[in-house]
Parts: sequence; structure tokens; C-alpha cells
Amino acid sequence: FTKPAVPKTYKPRLASVSDKTVAPGEVVEKTAKAEDINPDVGTATFGLVEPVDGMTLDPETGAFKWEIPEDVEPKKYETTFILTQMNNPELKVEKKVVITVQLPNEDPTVTVDEKAIVVLGRDFTLDVEAEDDGELDALKYSLEGEVPEGLTIDESTGQLAWSPPKTFAPGDYPVTVKATDGGSPAKSGTASITLTVKDDYAKLPLFTGAVALDG
Repeated sequence: FTKPAVPKTYKPRLASVSDKTVAPGEVVEKTAKAEDINPDVGTATFGLVEPVDGMTLDPETGAFKWEIPEDVEPKKYETTFILTQMNNPELKVEKKVVITVQLPNEDPTVTVDEKAIVVLGRDFTLDVEAEDDGELDALKYSLEGEVPEGLTIDESTGQLAWSPPKTFAPGDYPVTVKATDGGSPAKSGTASITLTVKDDYAKLPLFTGAVALDG
């Protein structure tokens, strides 16, 4: 006697289609695949629901293509892939795909004074300016390279702040300021400034004597 094999349970699904972010003028190509369908029932067939003008899909191979025009409006475009099967009218698998068209992200432009003087024992602040093709509020500021002890930069506003103690060694300290935007992928821009640390000469002069002449 032979025990009958347990009937296989199939869970059909659409694969190899996912969201994508592109720039105007690019070409989006995907190949939809049918996974875990009963091959004895019939062949898989693919389709699109409410495709955007220019989108094509081969119903037999699942090959999808969209040549995005250069003058297309940057925004999110949605379409739905459908998987059906010949001789199986009950099978209908859907998967929504979002294609985001956005302009290429450019590097931020950072502007800061080339030089600045920092006096020992005094508070020093300096504003860093930056321009970007995206939201300025999304910019994040940071310092690169060897950062002098105690020097900080506000991550949101880009303000440099430093209060070097009187024991700090005077001299020139080159600093690189970096601004990173919130784009995808994120882009960064940098600018350099030399901070010249000096003694507080205003506290050095001493009154040593007085001379009177003719009353």
C-alpha cells in the first residue's frame, strides 16, 4: 500500500516589481514574475491597471518599460500590476508600484568667512550660510577633519561657537564646515575657514606711573 501524497498548497505572488525613484529622461525597466503558481493549471498572464501614458507591459513575459519624458512633472506616479492565470479565473494577484520622478539632487553651497579671529577667554560665534535646491530646513551641519577642542557647530542653524580657555595654545586652526541636505541620495557641500586664536591683549596693558608738569 502507498500513502497518497499530500496535495501541495500554492500561494501565488507577484515578484520583481517594486517602488523606484528616477529622474526625468530616465528609463524604468522591470520584469514581473509569477511565483508559486500551479504550472499544471495554465500559463501566467500579466497586466496593468491605470498605467501612465507611455508605460508598456508584455502580458506573456511580464517585461515592463517606461521611457520618462524630459518634461514630465516631478511627482509620484502609481500603477498596479496584475497577475492572472489561464484556466484559473479565481486567481488575481495585485501589487501597486509607485515610481517617483524627481529632479537630480545638487550639492549644497556653503559660504563662510575665509578667516576669523578668536580671542582666548572670550565667547566666539559665527554664522555659516548655505544654499540648496531643496528645503533649507532639512540641511544638517557638521565639522570635518581635526576639530579644535571645544569648537562646536549647531546642527540645524550652522552657527559656530567656541570659548577657548586662556590656557589654549594661540595659532591658526583650519576648520572644514559641511552641510548635508535631505535629498535622496543625500548630497553634501563643504567650505573652509581658518580660525586664528590670539591672546586677549586688552587685558595686558598696565598703568605704571604718572608725571605732572607745570601743575
